[in-house]
Amino acid sequence: MDNIIEKMVQYIEKVGGKIVKTYDGYDGNLFEADILNLTPNKYVLPYVLFNSDYKTFLKIGEKCSQFNMESKNNDKFIHWKVIVIEWDKENAEYCLSATTNRMDLFDASVVTGLTKEKRSELLKVSIQILRDFLNDLEG
Repeated sequence: MDNIIEKMVQYIEKVGGKIVKTYDGYDGNLFEADILNLTPNKYVLPYVLFNSDYKTFLKIGEKCSQFNMESKNNDKFIHWKVIVIEWDKENAEYCLSATTNRMDLFDASVVTGLTKEKRSELLKVSIQILRDFLNDLEG
């Protein structure tokens, strides 16, 4: 299986971003020690945390908006989307990930409330969304 996070990293570096941290996602059991260590930087879905100038941030953000509009299905209750958010404005760090319109997957309390099966399902869907987005970026 190709690693979508590695490919995202390659794209971000190609357009001028510098990688700060990546995460491949998690779909296993959460034990008490995991829950205590769970932070907004470690949650169920894959992400790429990167530095860039504001121009690069806007470029990737614009591509996200375009991708999200083209892939939105109004007949579905849950919409998946790719987002770039300002993670740490002081250090110009941005986070590229996927999320839904129904759950705040950046909230650790939401993640800890999910079953292992639900985390697995969300991980699979988010990887596919990111793969489709990367194809759009490169395409």
